[in-house]
Amino acid sequence: MAGNSYVGAFSPGDILGDGVPRYFYGIRRDEDGDLFFVRIDQMLPDQSVTINESGLPEDNYEGFEAGVDFFEGRDVNHELTYKNLKYEQYRWDARPVYYYIDDEGNLTLRVNEGYDYPTGL
Repeated sequence: MAGNSYVGAFSPGDILGDGVPRYFYGIRRDEDGDLFFVRIDQMLPDQSVTINESGLPEDNYEGFEAGVDFFEGRDVNHELTYKNLKYEQYRWDARPVYYYIDDEGNLTLRVNEGYDYPTGL
């Protein structure tokens, strides 16, 4: 019986399948209130994402599922729900959308139009 082999046998699209969210979008705030955003493309071999930071196991978020969105990283008092969870909110999408902060300070979403994220800030 032959084992499974994906090297050269399938394209990345074949492995993910149709309609499976390809892009991971995560957002978090630091202690100073600065907003951080990550956009990961699962089809690129050099991109990865950390879900839980190092810490006590009971402070980990265990409900992570690829393709399932999460928006409950803070409670009603704005305290972190899971101390080790790196992104307080995250979502998946099959489309390459672009989130950024516009000149008025609003979190903005672009669909079907690219955005060059600043570097070195």
